Amino acid sequence: MQKTEFLKSPSIYHIIIVSSILYVIWIWSPLGLFHSWNEAYYLLRVSYILKGGSYLDWNFDNPPLFVYFLLLLSKIFGISLIAFRMLIVICSLINVYLVYLIGKEINGEALASASLFGFFPMIVIFSKIIQIDLFALMLMTISFYFALLGIKNRKWLFLSGIFLGLAIFAKIPMGIVILPIFFLMLQKKVEIKYFLFLLAEAVLIPLPWITYAFLTKPSFFAPTTSSRNFFGLGKMHSLAPLYQFSMIILAWSIFISLLLLFKKKKPISAEEKSLALFSLSFSLFFIFLPNHEYYLLPLLIPLFLYIGKAYKKYCKKLAIIFLSISTILLLIKPIYDVNWEEACNYINKHYPRNITIYSTNLRVVEYYTHKKVNYLEENISTNNSIVLFTYADKANLEYLHILQFIQKNFILEKNFHDKIYIYISKDLVK
Repeated sequence: MQKTEFLKSPSIYHIIIVSSILYVIWIWSPLGLFHSWNEAYYLLRVSYILKGGSYLDWNFDNPPLFVYFLLLLSKIFGISLIAFRMLIVICSLINVYLVYLIGKEINGEALASASLFGFFPMIVIFSKIIQIDLFALMLMTISFYFALLGIKNRKWLFLSGIFLGLAIFAKIPMGIVILPIFFLMLQKKVEIKYFLFLLAEAVLIPLPWITYAFLTKPSFFAPTTSSRNFFGLGKMHSLAPLYQFSMIILAWSIFISLLLLFKKKKPISAEEKSLALFSLSFSLFFIFLPNHEYYLLPLLIPLFLYIGKAYKKYCKKLAIIFLSISTILLLIKPIYDVNWEEACNYINKHYPRNITIYSTNLRVVEYYTHKKVNYLEENISTNNSIVLFTYADKANLEYLHILQFIQKNFILEKNFHDKIYIYISKDLVK
């Protein structure tokens, strides 16, 4: 068994065991506050397809590979919140192990990098949420790992191209990893024909489905033009301007911090330079599309691989800090989380007839009430209507002057633990 002083852990498997515990805690919880809309989106989409609907009937989000995996799981476990979350847990644990394997290939500081990645609070939080990014990140990282192996043995480049194509088939921006792969192959003087073959594989895997979608329903791709959000502009977060502003600040802060990091600890080897390019490429993507904080997930792989080497003597303390913060966030989750299921069950019980529902989280409310739900914005009806929002939404609603309108024209019917507010129109007051 391998010996190491890092975290007094004899092997990578101890890191994976600790990570597993972090990721599985609260996995049985109902849809709550943090990105519950994302989880409900996939639950609703899979349910719709199982009932005979088509993936193309919804707005374009990403290519369908992730939804197909969820559909496969649903054939075994049904529409299961826990089963779908377990898929993300497994993907995240594979990512931890991949960081370890890549670290061994690049600089030998594998345990440090794997610990930093596995214990990082953002990874811990998203590892229990049904969303596409950690699934696509796993495929992308496998592609990068096989490309790294392909420098020594060209046969691995074939697998790198396949997994890159699958990563793109899951989430198109994951194709950005082709930049550090190309740079690494160029630095290592790999013949250009191997890169072109890898690139061809990556394109050909998702191309048939994209072509089919364009030919059968071109309108499926139309929403992408109205959702552009370059430099924080556009319609993506028109109802959450404070959130959008924080994402813009975060995007620029991360990019500037990376520039300072690579200036202070300049990459020397071809592998280190490829990691720097890897990080900066996805950081630039986040600057151009600062829509959600989980767009940062891809750059954490190369960043922690780089830090594991450049700041080896600080990694133990840093990993302990990450682990402590993650543990605290998990312990206080019952305090800051919300229970949408409880609130929606209340509506189903007390208002079974047709009503107009408005919410800041229409997907979750639709999932639990099985009723059509409208976005909570300025033009809402004050007749036969119900409004739901969380305490976390109050700042945006107040900023947009919607909260004042609600408080003036609706009656507070129920307040679930000061976390979810249910307002009803005055004509519904008994």
